[in-house]
Amino acid sequence: MRELLEKSFDFSVRITELIKYLEREQKNFPLRDRLLECAAGAGVCIRQSAEGPSPQAIQKALDYLSEALYLLELLSKTEYLTERQGVRIQEDCRSLTVMALAWSAAQGFSPASERE
Repeated sequence: MRELLEKSFDFSVRITELIKYLEREQKNFPLRDRLLECAAGAGVCIRQSAEGPSPQAIQKALDYLSEALYLLELLSKTEYLTERQGVRIQEDCRSLTVMALAWSAAQGFSPASERE
């Protein structure tokens, strides 16, 4: 869990740095606030889940990560990021998602799609 907590915090920091970069480059991505909300929200939910295992918190984190990945793909496709920049941060998001899913499975939680 410690590694998941660290990776989620690092991801939030990377997104914050990305937004600062976009502002410095005067690339005003209209959904930047939503991207930051997703990254920070995922980290907060993962931290809450670590404090007391909660299927709702980890599912919400996974939802935030899914949305963050979509927004990162949109940033790349619309050329706010170069392909090289986009691929690296998207891989971080995917890796964090895999870690969160693995932790969730280890706790005996199933993703929302499996519960329906």
